[in-house]
Amino acid sequence: MNDKELLRQMLGITPPWIIKSVELDVAAKRLGIEVECTQEHWADEQGRKLPIHGYEERKWRHLDAFQFETVIHGRIPRVRYPNEDENDTDEEDGPPGGSSGDVKSKGRTALVAVPWAERYSRFTVLFERFAIEVMQACKTLTDATRLLAISWDEAQRIMDRAVARGLARRQSVTMPHLGIDEKSFGRGHDYATVLLDLSRECVHEIGPERTKEATMELLRCAIPDKEQREEVSAVAMDMSAAFAAAVKEVLPSAAIVYDRFHVSKLLNAAVDQVRRAEHKRQTAQGNDSLKDSRYLWLTDPENLSDERRTEFESIFRRNAVVGRAWTDRENFARFWECRTESEGRQFFDRWEAGVFKRKKMEAMKQVAKTLRRHLEGLINYITHPLTNALAEGLNSLIAVLKGAARGLKNFANFRTRVLFYLGKLDLYPA
Repeated sequence: MNDKELLRQMLGITPPWIIKSVELDVAAKRLGIEVECTQEHWADEQGRKLPIHGYEERKWRHLDAFQFETVIHGRIPRVRYPNEDENDTDEEDGPPGGSSGDVKSKGRTALVAVPWAERYSRFTVLFERFAIEVMQACKTLTDATRLLAISWDEAQRIMDRAVARGLARRQSVTMPHLGIDEKSFGRGHDYATVLLDLSRECVHEIGPERTKEATMELLRCAIPDKEQREEVSAVAMDMSAAFAAAVKEVLPSAAIVYDRFHVSKLLNAAVDQVRRAEHKRQTAQGNDSLKDSRYLWLTDPENLSDERRTEFESIFRRNAVVGRAWTDRENFARFWECRTESEGRQFFDRWEAGVFKRKKMEAMKQVAKTLRRHLEGLINYITHPLTNALAEGLNSLIAVLKGAARGLKNFANFRTRVLFYLGKLDLYPA
């Protein structure tokens, strides 16, 4: 078996394509494989013989062979289609990143599709598959570019194509439970809205900004089918008025469920505000018993060591005001155990009344007022026990992606990066 035949079989090159020549540059560690089309006419899927209108030189990076950078290159036929409008210009149809498919063009001519690479790509299918695996395994895109010996822009284009491919393949799926969360990107106050598929535990789509209008646009684009929207039974979110208004407008049949972890954050913040106010008052009187105790008040006692738990119990007994705020926070946890709407409303009424009986508890009272305004969304948890815990976990991963990229100022790149790693898409070329 000669070298051309060996390479032909390794690359899967079949007629009408042949390997015309092989050039090995040992000094540059480069293997060049020239291919050629042997047909004078090109047969399309309908069996029509299309005349070849000319040739264009193209090249594709392939997987390295014995540590030699391998490049396939050759003159690719441009075919003319019959019955084309005479005013059309000679240009290829379709956006970069589209499917290779069969050759189609809105113009009079188009380059034929080659079997070893997708259309508009400058890499072979095998190289793109390998590049995707490397990028998913690496901590940063820069690390991947070093391993693949490609530029950052080339790696970004591979990632862009992979995400576009995955989104195009993603079929209409039933998403009964959604989550909506905000995430900062870049520097300053740039925010994006993240739409989560809670059933599949993945990011479904990302939109810029966090306004009502932006969220409505995100929901409509991510769930374009009206029947599919009606299948959404519940959406978990924080207490953002913009998110709630958008869901009511676009998904009127979906129940809004306020995230219990967001409620816990509000209650924790209230306890800490009460502690700080008491610490300031007591310090003025020469009492520093609350000094450096923030961690103890905000940590579940079960997660404290025996020594720290004993320390907390001592501080608790000596600080009745903060202790009452802490107790109110702990008591509210039983709300999530209610089994009926009636039970939930009765519990909340009792808890709220207890909070408002106490003095020096303004921060906790403000939280109680906030929860009262959002009570319907809290009650919905009883019939739709959803949380945005997935969002919290994904936010950590997104933060890692941002850190690895040293910040993502461009929203389009941020969206691509998140969907590439967290979208559970079919990224590989066919």
